[in-house]
Parts: sequence; C-alpha cells; structure tokens
Amino acid sequence: MRGEDPQWATYGLANRPFFLGHNGDFASLAQSVKCVGALKKLIREHSPAIVHSHLWQADHVAAAAAWHSGVPHVVSIHDTRPWLASRKPKAALRRALYRTLLRASGARFTACAEAAKTYACAHLGIPPSAVTVIRNGIDPSWLTGNPGAPASPDDKKVPILGTAGLLQPGKGYEILLNACAELDGRKIPVRLRIAGGGSLESHYRRVASELGIGDRVEFAGCVRDMKAFYDNLDIFVLPSFSEGLPLTILEAMARKRPVVASNVA
Repeated sequence: MRGEDPQWATYGLANRPFFLGHNGDFASLAQSVKCVGALKKLIREHSPAIVHSHLWQADHVAAAAAWHSGVPHVVSIHDTRPWLASRKPKAALRRALYRTLLRASGARFTACAEAAKTYACAHLGIPPSAVTVIRNGIDPSWLTGNPGAPASPDDKKVPILGTAGLLQPGKGYEILLNACAELDGRKIPVRLRIAGGGSLESHYRRVASELGIGDRVEFAGCVRDMKAFYDNLDIFVLPSFSEGLPLTILEAMARKRPVVASNVA
C-alpha cells in the first residue's frame, strides 16, 4: 500500500511491518519495479521462510522479488477476477506476464474455495496439483449467543439491509444503491448500512444522494464490533462481481442473518 497503514498497531502484530509503497495499481510499472527492489532487499536481509502474496497485483511483485532467492513463494487465490477470463488484449498480456513470473518463482498456491481453484486453473494454466484448497473459516465464538431482532430506528418497522467491505470497484455497491432506490420507487422503504472505507466512499455518498436515498444510507466506516453490526441487520447483501468464499457471508450466516449475494464462485 502507499504509505503506512495507520491502523497497523491495532492488528496484534509482534513486530512493526514494512510498507513498500505500492498502492495496488497494476498499471504503474515504475511503482511496481521500485516495490520489487525493496522486497528483494528485505528478502536478502531477513531470509524469510516463505514469501506469501495475497491479491493478484501483489503476486506479480512477490514473484519477481522471490525469483532466484531460494525462498518458497506461496500465493493465496481468493476470488474470481473477470480479467482472468477476458479475451481483451490487455487481459491476455496480463495473464501471460502472471504465468511467466509465477512459473519463474516456482510458486505454490492455496485457494479459499474449490470454485476459486477451478477458475484459476482453467484460465491461468495452473496444474490442479499445485493448488491446495484451504477454505476460509471464522472463530467459533461467532456462533455463540442468539441474535435478537434488529432494532429499527423508526416506529414503523423498516427492513435494514447491510453490507461490509472495501469501498472500491468490483464490490458492486453502486448496483446495491440502485436496487435500494428501485425499492423506494416501489414504495418499499429500506435502510442500508455499509461498513468499511475506501477510495470510492465520496462517490457512493454522491450516488446515494442523487438517487434520493441519501438519508437512508449510513456509511459506518471502520466497524470494530462486527457482531453487533450483523445483529442489527435484517438482511446481509454482498453484490460483488468477484469473490471466493467471503468471510462476511460466513460471519452473517453465523449471526443467523439471511444473505443475498451475487452468483459468483
């Protein structure tokens, strides 16, 4: 990521993490090259047991840095990004670069779901034997306690919908906002709560206002007590274009909330 994560001290890490200045923009070649150099230096200085990359952009950087280092490279596959199956020339070039770098680093893979493994193997030419499925899971304490009925802020019961995740492209929040506006147009009032922050928060606020539902959409930002967040919903919604086995769905189900989600992975 670009700059230091201001929340890192709250994550329970034993040591201070290094931040290498990459913001996840695959198109920024200069940024990627600089990040590869910084990661190579860290590998030489600290001789880690493994280099583990998570998210597609990070895989490119980690593979280039781990190349010829002698350190095993492990990649986590956790979604089904559309570019993997796209026939556009840019996507084809990206797939070729990805395959070349990952083969060079001798990467092994884990996938959070069988569907994510099948998708990646089909579109990247990864042999199934190189991918181990380790399904996402949650702390069993999420299953304890019986959630009560959500507390509506109105005298009349208004269904409360909720979602959680980074406010960025690919999560489908604009579709969710339009769906809420359509319900409103059909005289079916709902409230929407969105947990999480991201680069598109101001955009989504503007969209909600333009759709005439700004007063019924709450942007909750970083939520620490996610159990309480789920317990105060009637329905959890995940409109993403790309997922594997989302923790948010597991958490919502553990808190006995019905889930409406897009049909991916």
